[in-house]
Amino acid sequence: MTNPKKHFFAVATLIVVSTIIYFPNGYFFLNDDFTHVARVSLLDLNTLFYSYRPLHDLLLVIVKQFSNTNPIGYHLVLLLLHILATVLVYFFGIALQQRYQTNAYLQAFAFLSSLCFSVYPFHSESILWILGGGATLATIFCLLSLIAFLNRERNKYLLFWSCISFGISLTAYESSWVIPALIFYTIALDHLLKKNHLKNQLFHVFIFSLILVLHLVFRKFVLGDLAGIYGSERLLHIQPRLWLYNYLCLVFRSFIPPFASSNLFVFFSAIIAITWGLLFFLKKILRKNALTIFFTFSFLIALIPVMPLGISTHSRESERFLYFPSVFVCFLIINVLTQLFRDKKFTIAVSIVLVYFSFKTIQNCLTYSTAGKIQQYTLKAIDSLSKKNDRLELSNLIWELNGIPVNRKGTKDGLLWLYNTDTNKVVFTDFIQLHSNKITFNNYITFIEITQEKINISDTSNSKSTSLFKGKIMYPFLKKTF
Repeated sequence: MTNPKKHFFAVATLIVVSTIIYFPNGYFFLNDDFTHVARVSLLDLNTLFYSYRPLHDLLLVIVKQFSNTNPIGYHLVLLLLHILATVLVYFFGIALQQRYQTNAYLQAFAFLSSLCFSVYPFHSESILWILGGGATLATIFCLLSLIAFLNRERNKYLLFWSCISFGISLTAYESSWVIPALIFYTIALDHLLKKNHLKNQLFHVFIFSLILVLHLVFRKFVLGDLAGIYGSERLLHIQPRLWLYNYLCLVFRSFIPPFASSNLFVFFSAIIAITWGLLFFLKKILRKNALTIFFTFSFLIALIPVMPLGISTHSRESERFLYFPSVFVCFLIINVLTQLFRDKKFTIAVSIVLVYFSFKTIQNCLTYSTAGKIQQYTLKAIDSLSKKNDRLELSNLIWELNGIPVNRKGTKDGLLWLYNTDTNKVVFTDFIQLHSNKITFNNYITFIEITQEKINISDTSNSKSTSLFKGKIMYPFLKKTF
């Protein structure tokens, strides 16, 4: 039996930690946020019905009603969604342990795994980028579905609610496509550990599979594509070598950060592969632990829907693909540590992981905040200058900061939406990327002047070069090392 008071303490701690780490202080719209948030204002219930991800679009519509052009409201909702997902990870861990491996550390295992998920640094895009929230929404309903399914014998209606939750998750993001496979795996685990009759349970797999098939049929024949133009091109164009490469990148990016150097990424990936291989083959306790196998295969299965798309190994782009798989990564990490260490050694090992994850996540938050400030300052500057000139030609506009897209897409949409700027007079010629080899907290409390070598604006109507703010933009949040 679990202790309700400990549940309260665990949930309260998760809420506090997540809020401290991700509190939306200084975040702004980024990249194509402007394009999509402005687009949803034109949607009604009829057009939402024909959206590929209607749940996420509906969320944006609702948030826009009370937040409009203020980014704080959008980021606050993302924080609340992440907190909810983290709490559900905790109760998912409780459900798993109760069903398969009851022990005295049941709540401690679930709590540490969910705490690890809360500060996990390689899915930050889902929490810090407004358009990444779809992955969080899908994960929430996937977890609700799995929790209900694991407890289905306790209440006859839980199986029904598990199916409903799965159906809702399909309207949020494609990561939920793996739920039928996970349902099958839990049933197989039931058969192996609890000697349940496999045939009696396979009907459940059929139900979940049927829901997925009906969803895909609706997308194909009503919406016209399985995953939209961008997704369908990669999904339907089967390229085994590319897919294998993408899959391996997804696997290793779940454990290590992006690197500017491909050689460094390959080096650390090899270390991860060798370490895990040695642990698995030399430690029999890991091979015999049912939950270790469950988390490993669930993680590998959860990556399959995004395999055609892949992930960047040099930047944080597409880290939203790792949000749902990271649930199983965090469980796997804590479960392996419980098998390898005891008492003080276990405490030290878990503390090292949590401190490292927290530090990297705080760095991510600071970088996203800084990228947002660059975006905000740039838009204000362009709007101000556009009111004084007939035509603006911008070169060396900041494209991304440490791998986070800034002005890559949606800049003109942002000018139009936020300031009603006449974007016909604004022309972008080329872009630059800003990188810092060493990110520290100090980078964000000192300041730099980004001169006309970084952002130039020429007034072609007067046939002479006019630099923004007399040749320099003051960004009081970057450091001269850029």
